[in-house]
Amino acid sequence: MGKIWKSMFMTLCVMSALLLTTTTVVRRPPAQDAAPRVIQAKKPTDNEQQMTVLLLGMDESGVRPDSIMLVRVKKNSVTMFSVPRDTKVDIRGSARKINACIVYGGRELLTEKIGELTGAAPDRFVSMKPGAFAAVVDALGGVEYTVERNMYYSDPAQGLYIRLDAGRQTLDGKQCEHYCRYRQYLMGDLTRTEHQQKLLKALIEQKMTPATLTALPRLWKVVAENVETDLTLKDITSFLPVLREMAAGKTEMISHTLPGEYNDMRKEGVCFYLPDESAAKTLWQQG
Repeated sequence: MGKIWKSMFMTLCVMSALLLTTTTVVRRPPAQDAAPRVIQAKKPTDNEQQMTVLLLGMDESGVRPDSIMLVRVKKNSVTMFSVPRDTKVDIRGSARKINACIVYGGRELLTEKIGELTGAAPDRFVSMKPGAFAAVVDALGGVEYTVERNMYYSDPAQGLYIRLDAGRQTLDGKQCEHYCRYRQYLMGDLTRTEHQQKLLKALIEQKMTPATLTALPRLWKVVAENVETDLTLKDITSFLPVLREMAAGKTEMISHTLPGEYNDMRKEGVCFYLPDESAAKTLWQQG
């Protein structure tokens, strides 16, 4: 039973990588968003088992994803590949942001566009409601983390008041959520994505221990109430060897962000992240 709970914990941590950005109750997506189309994946050249999961963190509307990440689990590595929500794609002949795909064609269209950008073929999906990540962190007793800079931001319309001081400290769930919502950087979402990945790594490294097992039933309850997924217990337990290696600190964790650059919003009137598709495909294959 301990091995199964450990596998569930790793899956839960990966789900939590989305670092959701609101705490409001989320409505379920439209019915057309019920089943993603799986693009035919290339077989691994080294004949080793692998799985790619599309992780979505929904915004407060419950319709558009605020965070989009691909997680590929292999024998000796776990790769996290973030796709900025402002990534420019073509939808029905018009330029749109990639997080609008679900509105126009459900997860099927989003999966298709991600495949076009990266060559990735997700096997499974995980969609998380706002507030889940904070609940997970609290159930684990917080996380030791070094906040890079003072983070102060207020948005009364959202009821959002971020007050984080720079330095090493123990962050609770709400503080982690605020850390991940903060985006007042020169590079905006790109820096925010990097920080999300760093916090996830810290969480896994600190909490992937036998002492954490006592919290797993409570953690799994949090996930069950806040997650929509087609992952099965068989999927999870099939990667027990990888999880054991990760618990022993022997698994490489790789973080990437979709290559590209932001446009000149002053000229175009809308903020787009312009992807470098060739570089993205190369990076995904190498990672």
